[in-house]
Amino acid sequence: MDYKEELQDRLSKCTTVIDDLNNTGAWKILIEDMEKQKKIADDNWHLIQDPLKLETLRIGKLGVNHVISIPEAYKQEKEQIEEELERLDNPETVIQKDYDGE
Repeated sequence: MDYKEELQDRLSKCTTVIDDLNNTGAWKILIEDMEKQKKIADDNWHLIQDPLKLETLRIGKLGVNHVISIPEAYKQEKEQIEEELERLDNPETVIQKDYDGE
């Protein structure tokens, strides 16, 4: 499989994840529950005296935030792939960025 085919395959997978998550009632319920857990952590972190429990809460909140942001991460990846495919399909019309300033 060449680079372009790999990009197209990944684009298809990203689209599937995005579409399926947006149309799944279970995902919406899961996100609602995660948002509640996040709010509980935000509202109560200052009440925890034990540093280990506080660290556990912090790590748990990071995990919750990661799950909540999954659709957005796939959307961003999809957009990046679409841009890369556009550059591959139309190299003469897409201006390449000069990252080193030279």
